[in-house]
Amino acid sequence: MKKIKLPNPLLIFMIILGILPLLSSQHFYLHMLTLVFLFAFFSEAWNLISGFGKQFSLGHVAFFGIGAYVTGILYADYGISPWIGILLSGIGGIVLSLLIGFATFRLRAFFFALSTIACAEALRVLITYWRLGSTGLGTTIPAAKGFKYLTFSNEIYYTYLAYVLLLLAVAAAYKITKSKIGYYLLATGEDEEAARSLGVNTYRIKLIVFAISGFFTAVGGGFYCMYTRYIEPSMVFSIDFSVQFAVFAIVGGMGTIAGPILGSALLVPLSTFFRSWIGGLFTPIGFFSYGIILIVIILFIPGGIMKLISLVDEKFFKKLPIPEK
Repeated sequence: MKKIKLPNPLLIFMIILGILPLLSSQHFYLHMLTLVFLFAFFSEAWNLISGFGKQFSLGHVAFFGIGAYVTGILYADYGISPWIGILLSGIGGIVLSLLIGFATFRLRAFFFALSTIACAEALRVLITYWRLGSTGLGTTIPAAKGFKYLTFSNEIYYTYLAYVLLLLAVAAAYKITKSKIGYYLLATGEDEEAARSLGVNTYRIKLIVFAISGFFTAVGGGFYCMYTRYIEPSMVFSIDFSVQFAVFAIVGGMGTIAGPILGSALLVPLSTFFRSWIGGLFTPIGFFSYGIILIVIILFIPGGIMKLISLVDEKFFKKLPIPEK
């Protein structure tokens, strides 16, 4: 008897996601997919350091905001192509992550989480005080159509750009988890003292992965800026973004590659439903539903949706043996 060798399920999953934008040309459908892909990308970047490395950050909005401001201001005020701006945003994310990491990685547990929030808030206050941009606190991004200006009339282009970003984050996560750095990171997350006693430079490993996470988040912030066409400190440095990145990964399954995608696929449409379709006085129900889902996941399925899928797979979908010829 020998077992059927199945193709990599992650690869199949990503291919299916790539086909989804072709199923309908309706703007709302494509817009929803763009948001799902984009927030899955952010959550995947957050998951690198907080899911695999167990360094729970609630200040990732700092990288998001810096990415949005670097791209937006360079384009709106100096006419620099958004593509260059996004690349510079990523570099800015690396620099900022190293600065924050140097200052906070000596702290443990919730002290680290609180310090990342403080860093993000400090940055928001600085940007607000300096009033960056030609229009004061808020900056409207010009809409000159064309690939060069990252402005398209058809939503599907944004959808596939968000999908490409997600692909890059998934590829990076997969590569890291299969590398020596990934093994060191997992060991650090499980027991930092034990990893250090075995010769792992845990501080250096956390900085490297934090820099990668910051790079991706800042790049996504630059794309988000060009997608929404407006930035202001209270919006792009809102702690709500950091919470969403974390919640999507927790609900989907922290420390897994597909978890942040599944969490985003569930919660982004749910959030849009309460905010756009119902709206008004019922908008807070969206945040209430976040809380209910998070509580249910933590109490009954601590590993998130991926843990539930794993349990179902073990019970019903084991690899089937086939007789040899």
